[in-house]
Amino acid sequence: NMASVAVGTHYSWPSPTLPKLEDPTNSWLLLTDEQGSWIGGMTALGTMFGPFLAGTLVNLVGRRWTLFIATVLSIVAWAVVFLSSLVWEIYIGRFLGGLAGGMAFLTVPMYVAEVSEPEVRGALGSLFAFFLVGGFLIEYVFGPYVSFSALIYINFIPSILFFILFSIIPETPYYCLRKKNVSGALASLTWLRSGRSAEDVQNELSTMQSQVNKSMSEKATIADLVTHRGNRRGMIISCGLFFVQQFSGLNVVLFYAQNIFIMAGTSFSSSVSTIIMGVILFVFRAFAAPLVRRYGMKNVLIWSAVGMTIFQFLLGL
Repeated sequence: NMASVAVGTHYSWPSPTLPKLEDPTNSWLLLTDEQGSWIGGMTALGTMFGPFLAGTLVNLVGRRWTLFIATVLSIVAWAVVFLSSLVWEIYIGRFLGGLAGGMAFLTVPMYVAEVSEPEVRGALGSLFAFFLVGGFLIEYVFGPYVSFSALIYINFIPSILFFILFSIIPETPYYCLRKKNVSGALASLTWLRSGRSAEDVQNELSTMQSQVNKSMSEKATIADLVTHRGNRRGMIISCGLFFVQQFSGLNVVLFYAQNIFIMAGTSFSSSVSTIIMGVILFVFRAFAAPLVRRYGMKNVLIWSAVGMTIFQFLLGL
């Protein structure tokens, strides 16, 4: 989940950086408010296209190589921003960072689900969002107090660490089986289940093979999403949830937190206020999974939506 940290740094980077770039006494770029909004928005725009690219690559080159490609894009994105001397160059870097983030949003949960054991799959899957918020916190804590260049040096670290550490991790056995590479699937599963007996590994591989055969024999099309009543209902619910999430204003607050606190004139400094917000976000994210297990996903979603409505209303006053 080091990839999640890297994604988090891309999304929250504008918060501590834009006040510096918009300050005429310190900035070498002299951004306007409109240009500042595009610096944040280009990441979101890149994120829209990332899942479509990853959706093709995960079946073409595998989950592992898709994550490597996303990581390279992340590193290139920071390099472009670091070397930029014009605002449109920053736009390009921000778009590439969003593209990498969108690819990670699809591929990381898929990889984790395919390599983890059923009893820990849910817990491991929830770590993606936890480490994503960890990336936010890195920007909020270090960003206001280091230079433009130093913050980018810091932001290189998660992507480079992921690239190095992930190089020893195998492809998922599910992908190997889809490509009829049974020996590769066995080697992958043996590595992932080190300490388990060969018989246990072989039994699990047989179960995976049955699941893969079933999924490949039941080919689905995009039309099935709207022609089948159950699929249609699920799609409407999913789209509704994502609509509420994306239009709740959360991304605006995360992207431009420090500027928002500057305009609000809080009693704390804008940087301290942003750090407090990041810590609260990090702590509550840690409690999200236990709350879901105890009270159910539906109840937690309702509470979250009500809370966002109340606090966004207060923010607008």
